[in-house]
Amino acid sequence: MKTLLTLFFCLLTSIGFAQVIVDTGISKVYYNAVKKMAYENNILKIPKTSDTQLYHSTVIFTMFNIDTLNKKDTLNKMNINVDDSGINQDVLVNKGEKNLFSLPCSIFLGNDTLDIVIARFKSIWFHEVTKQKAAIYYSEGIKNTNERASPTIKILEFKISTQNYQVGQIIYGEAEITTGTFSNRDENFKEKYIDKQLHCKYVFKIIVDSKTGVYPRQGYSVGPVPSE
Repeated sequence: MKTLLTLFFCLLTSIGFAQVIVDTGISKVYYNAVKKMAYENNILKIPKTSDTQLYHSTVIFTMFNIDTLNKKDTLNKMNINVDDSGINQDVLVNKGEKNLFSLPCSIFLGNDTLDIVIARFKSIWFHEVTKQKAAIYYSEGIKNTNERASPTIKILEFKISTQNYQVGQIIYGEAEITTGTFSNRDENFKEKYIDKQLHCKYVFKIIVDSKTGVYPRQGYSVGPVPSE
């Protein structure tokens, strides 16, 4: 993992803001997603050991759709990988393979602000959550040199189970975001770019424990980013 990457305020145009909605019932939504994911993956009994990923700080994507916006510009290619993990999302959607998937997330606690970092391959979701608002930054830009890889963000929903951000607290949440158009280098297209748009929805469980990163806030920061 790379060290913390500082973003200056010039990047705030790539960040979406939304009001934080407190919903104490979000834990039920999270565990329903756990059960559904276990069923889809043929897990008959969910383990309850303390070292199981789903019982630590975890995000579960309940919807993850990527649209290719410039399909007409492909160079005689039937299938194009649109996800940074090399997955052809269009093929997955056509086959109906929309299984839920989970990822661990990193937590940083600063005064009354909670930072949540989700990293998936070369993509990153960075959340800065106060008691009043949530800000989300998304980027696939770490593997690209073009400036269009950090899209604008629209937060359709951001809910959290409690505004008590302190060590010892278990926090549940739910978010739904869409992005504006963004591009990655791709030799399969006439202009050497693939234009994409992301729409995703996810639930999360955060355990704020002694292992949580606690730090004084100094400007705007982004958590660990996957290494090349």
